[in-house]
Amino acid sequence: MARYTPTEYHIVIDNSNVFLGAQLIRNEKTGVTEMNPATRVNVGYLTKKIEGGQQVLVLVTGDGNTNYNRGGFLNVVEIALKDKWNVELWSWELSLSQRFFEIKKLFPTQLTIKYLDPHRTNITFEERVRQN
Repeated sequence: MARYTPTEYHIVIDNSNVFLGAQLIRNEKTGVTEMNPATRVNVGYLTKKIEGGQQVLVLVTGDGNTNYNRGGFLNVVEIALKDKWNVELWSWELSLSQRFFEIKKLFPTQLTIKYLDPHRTNITFEERVRQN
């Protein structure tokens, strides 16, 4: 009988980055990136896509800012990886900082980068404008 080993997931969602990235849509025909400000993210459906022991940090962002050298998501990812955690980074392709690819080169088996784009129709919706 297989023994079940629980995995502790720690999920952090950078809502501002995910929210803005959801509004950017690349038009396949023209190649132009367009913005739809009515697009919203349904966090309930998003978390269902992140399901997958050891510790796992699931980070939904793309933000590579260093916050004026006070740390940020890049530092959190590096610390987790150095502590032998696995990290799943979820981001919109157009919003992902290139700095995360530099970190992936150092931790190729521990850091997984996944894009939200294939799940756009399942995790976003357009906010309806209220009529007065």
